Amino acid sequence: MKNVYRNVGLQRIFVASAHGHFMDTFRKGIQLVLRRLNKFGLKFPYMIALEVTNDCTYNCIMCPRSQRTDGPGYMSLDLFQKLTVECARHNSMIELVFTGMGEPLLHPQILDMFRIAKDAGIPTVRVVTTALLLTKEKTDTLLSNQSLDQISISLDAFTPETYEKVKRSPNFDKVLANIEYFLDQRGERGCWKPFINLHILKMRETAAEIEDFVKKWEPRLKMGDHILIKGYHDFAGLVEDRRVTKSKDSGQRYPCRQLWELGYITWDGDVMPCCVDVLKKLKIGSLEDSTLWDLWNGPAIQKIRDFHHKAQYDRVPLCGQCDSWSFLSKRPG
Repeated sequence: MKNVYRNVGLQRIFVASAHGHFMDTFRKGIQLVLRRLNKFGLKFPYMIALEVTNDCTYNCIMCPRSQRTDGPGYMSLDLFQKLTVECARHNSMIELVFTGMGEPLLHPQILDMFRIAKDAGIPTVRVVTTALLLTKEKTDTLLSNQSLDQISISLDAFTPETYEKVKRSPNFDKVLANIEYFLDQRGERGCWKPFINLHILKMRETAAEIEDFVKKWEPRLKMGDHILIKGYHDFAGLVEDRRVTKSKDSGQRYPCRQLWELGYITWDGDVMPCCVDVLKKLKIGSLEDSTLWDLWNGPAIQKIRDFHHKAQYDRVPLCGQCDSWSFLSKRPG
């Protein structure tokens, strides 16, 4: 076990290789290997979900953003650089995802942030966006400097009517034009990244369009790209349950793997061990006065982990009401 831990620095080589022209199954296999490595005592998150802003151009019906009372705010470049420097020191941290309750591309220094993260040596840098602000200028820059590995686009509709209903926005055609431009330019320039992940959330409003969504976009994508049909969750009761079917997993519940693998950091530096925790009920501290390492190994998160190990989920705010545990949990041992 100790040998596995000492050799964990090879993760960066594995991840870099996985983003080349290898089979998609190989890439998935590498991810499984890395998750297994995390079981052998790694003391730093596998992934950071980073909210550089909680400001947004949308007001989607499935988003709890309106319940936040902080902001709108934007992460300072100094705080971002502090985080990036720390992340780059730990080999177990292999993915930085720009996401959260806002639109990352709204941040005025977002392109600099992508470049800083990649230059620091973080293996995978990804952004989750609506693509409304994925302008021609941003596309040209991203394809030129290769500072992003993946772009995950929350499209969530096949028709303008559904898009306006779900996203509460009339910008469907503009978003499609941005995506098409990106795909065309990536092909013309012979760039193998950023990879594209196209998301559609499966819920009552979109279920009938999913098959057409896949048929439309599958021919446009290349090896390494994905179409992701995402399961719906209600953020532990913060938004209306719009699932097509509401049956819950009745099997044995296990501790949530996010407590060991994922750190969620908001624009003001607050740290939570759960990407669903938009109201910061599980806040374990702030990067303004601590390091992520100290918080990730501190008493606040250890208390939450202990409750999960003892199957006392109701003693943790949010966890008792969470119905996403069936795909976020990990079997012990």
